Amino acid sequence: MAKLYKVNVTRSRDFPCCARARRRALDENLAPSDTSAVLAWLAVAAGLAVAASPAPPMVGMGEYDAARAADVPAIETVGVATCIAVFLYDPQAKAGALGHFAATTDAARSIAEMRRALEAAGGSWKRARASVIGGWDTSKIADVAGFRSTSPELLAQIKAALRGVPIVKEQTLAVPFSGQKTIRNLRADLETGALEDFEPNGPVVPSSDSSDPSAPRRPLRRHAR
Repeated sequence: MAKLYKVNVTRSRDFPCCARARRRALDENLAPSDTSAVLAWLAVAAGLAVAASPAPPMVGMGEYDAARAADVPAIETVGVATCIAVFLYDPQAKAGALGHFAATTDAARSIAEMRRALEAAGGSWKRARASVIGGWDTSKIADVAGFRSTSPELLAQIKAALRGVPIVKEQTLAVPFSGQKTIRNLRADLETGALEDFEPNGPVVPSSDSSDPSAPRRPLRRHAR
């Protein structure tokens, strides 16, 4: 229940049962999620207003989405491997856009689409900053089953499209079989602006891009919620 509901109670002293529950939870060293569950249960039992907390949208390979922290807590994507994730964020408006770029993605048009979506969500391109994570670099390996990653070219195109936007975090071009983390499940926090790894529910299939790099390039499509 702690993940599904948040209690619309701002002053626990107005509700002695909630205050007692919070003290008991702290005394027993319960985790914050357990504390939230206790309070949520008490709120439901007392007939208090409980608001549903929306689940973060999950963008797939070749998709992007944008939102404000006031609407959803985060935007997520999973299985980033040879692909590259780009997170644009306006810290003042607490609005952001997350895109999952593949080898055949038109980086320039996609960044332009993400810019429009960020601004539609209340953000400003002038205040935007970027986080970029993902991609493989196989140039240091003689042969990886005949596979040549297009990640370096994609990264260069993304950076060219982001010209003028500061990149505050970059973790790109991991080397396969080197011990580096090469598959990333990423959560873009719209409250803090952090793009971090998270543990999704269930197994994740890496978004290894097997499309033909010579195929026509297309912009990211908007995620359908």
